[in-house]
Amino acid sequence: MIKPKIFCIVMLFLLLVGCKQEGEMDREEIETTATNVAVQYLKVEENIDFVATDLEFADGDGVDIVSVNGHVKDNKKKKMSVVIDYSNDYEVQAVGRD
Repeated sequence: MIKPKIFCIVMLFLLLVGCKQEGEMDREEIETTATNVAVQYLKVEENIDFVATDLEFADGDGVDIVSVNGHVKDNKKKKMSVVIDYSNDYEVQAVGRD
C-alpha cells in the first residue's frame, strides 16, 4: 500500500522539477532570440551596428515584453534600447535612444 503513495510522490516531484527546467530553457531562448532580433533590426532598418549589453523582462501578468539594452558599436556613449514583444513573433515595439 505504501509503494503507490511513494510512486505518486516521486512522479509529482519529477513533474514539478521538469516544469521549472523547461521554463528556464524558454527564458534563455527568449533572451537569445530577442537579442538577435534587436541587433538585426537596427542593422537592417537603421543601419546601426548595435552591441547588446543586457536584457530586462517587463514585470506583470500577461506582459510579454523584453527590453534589449546596449550601445552603438565603437561608441559606448550612444546608448539604445529595443523593446520587443516576444509573444507576437518577436515584433519590435519601440527603439529608444539616450
